[in-house]
Amino acid sequence: MEARDIASSARRCALSGKAFAQGDCVRSYLLDAGREYERVDMLAAECAAYVAPKPVVCRWDWQVKPRDNRAKEALRDALEQNEAMFCALCDGGEAAPSGEENAILRHLLCLALQRKRVLRPVDGQRGQYLHTASGRVFLCPEPQTLPADLLRKASALIQPV
Repeated sequence: MEARDIASSARRCALSGKAFAQGDCVRSYLLDAGREYERVDMLAAECAAYVAPKPVVCRWDWQVKPRDNRAKEALRDALEQNEAMFCALCDGGEAAPSGEENAILRHLLCLALQRKRVLRPVDGQRGQYLHTASGRVFLCPEPQTLPADLLRKASALIQPV
């Protein structure tokens, strides 16, 4: 038996085009389209006139629930805080830690922000990173620490005081 993908739920009714609202009863049909399945979602109140253009594999009803955006918002907030912290550490200032601790913290934040594409390495310039939103270039050389020491010191930085 070969694997077939099934699309996730739609956000609009296939018949009327109305957006689904919290509490709406939705009827979903899974249609056999040969080598793949086709999913059709519509308001249950409007499905009486629906004639499936392909064989129906199954159908089910479900209720639209509120989307939980708290986790996404928390991740977005954390990214913004990391970005602000990195910029503050690179700009200096009296509150920024100095020396090796600063270098390690900046390096770890730089790695995290590169992964999220907030920072990009400047071509041919080792230790220089372009902040994509502002266009500023930050200097963030790798700390002169062995990876095992880096991990130990990084964990010490995040310990509660």
